[in-house]
Amino acid sequence: MKLSKILFEGEEVMTLNQLYDGDTPDESEMIWNFVGLEDFDVPFRVITVDPVRIWNEWKPDGSQTMKEVYESYADKDQKRHVAALRKALKQGKVFEPIVVSGDELVDGNHRVAAMALEGIHSAKALDLEQEDEVV
Repeated sequence: MKLSKILFEGEEVMTLNQLYDGDTPDESEMIWNFVGLEDFDVPFRVITVDPVRIWNEWKPDGSQTMKEVYESYADKDQKRHVAALRKALKQGKVFEPIVVSGDELVDGNHRVAAMALEGIHSAKALDLEQEDEVV
């Protein structure tokens, strides 16, 4: 299933500078395939997504769901990271928005995994394909 079919409408806007508190992600992060530094002050729409549906239905490689990819390929460090995120959720932590670009999950794979494994059906996502015309 395409990620866009799992998204819900939203009205908030946020810049990448706001999301990352003025820092920039590491150069190896996937986000740089979608944006450049000049995009960090662009306001993007914040939408609501369903992490459980993304986990169970979205196929990042076109053949396996996110859940299947995690179960087959996640290493010990990745599983430890997801476990720590799940613990934070149980303690009441609310995660910053994940980042999507249309049908691609750009940043937030581990957070989506943790939320899905905890049965959380609603999360915020900044959509790089939905620039907002804020004056």
